[in-house]
Amino acid sequence: MHTNEQVFKVADKTVELLYSLDDYDNEKNVDVFVTLEKDGQSYDYIAVYTKKSIDKVPTWVQNNIKGG
Repeated sequence: MHTNEQVFKVADKTVELLYSLDDYDNEKNVDVFVTLEKDGQSYDYIAVYTKKSIDKVPTWVQNNIKGG
């Protein structure tokens, strides 16, 4: 199994490429699918992000991890 930090590290590189902030309202969630390997086995995760407005700037905020 992997830590949330490890999963989000990979997903952070992907979320902005896959999902345009302009296409989503605030407080909407998106899922980023991530596969990581450990000891020769693959583990699938879903990194969930929520669109938030921080200082009036829209951004994707890490929410939680599913799977593993």
